Amino acid sequence: MDFPVAAPRRQEGAGVSGMREMSERHSSGHATSVAWVVLCESVARDETGRLSLFGIASHLPVPSLPLLLMEHRVVARLAHLDARQAIDVSFGIVTPGGHWIAPGDDAATLEVSGEFIIITLRSLPLREEGIHRLEVGLGNGSAASAEILVWLCDPLNDRVHVH
Repeated sequence: MDFPVAAPRRQEGAGVSGMREMSERHSSGHATSVAWVVLCESVARDETGRLSLFGIASHLPVPSLPLLLMEHRVVARLAHLDARQAIDVSFGIVTPGGHWIAPGDDAATLEVSGEFIIITLRSLPLREEGIHRLEVGLGNGSAASAEILVWLCDPLNDRVHVH
């Protein structure tokens, strides 16, 4: 499934979003915020509830473009979290060309697990080389992003493993 391409600026309500039972204000008076965002291949929780991230990516060498990046996760950690009220979560991608891409519900799913937001990307279209910014935002204005460099490589000569 392709993501619709929108204007370069973020639009309210664009992207995967969801209301979760969490607070925008912690008892200390700090607003809930997005502490960090990463792209990874998979996640798992152990028996003690710790979240493990596998295959964290800061760059993606690819054999050709366009390419569909399948079944990756965007993980964001929330700070100053209180589990009593709802927050609004949104997600989108800014391409190297400056276009805002908002995945639909059939292309991505959102889950809140403890203090983590886990967005499963079923298919992410990569059309150009350069930095792709994956942004997670909250209804209170807090946002964080991960910048992922995508470039073309020769897999036979560069011996790169692409998932």
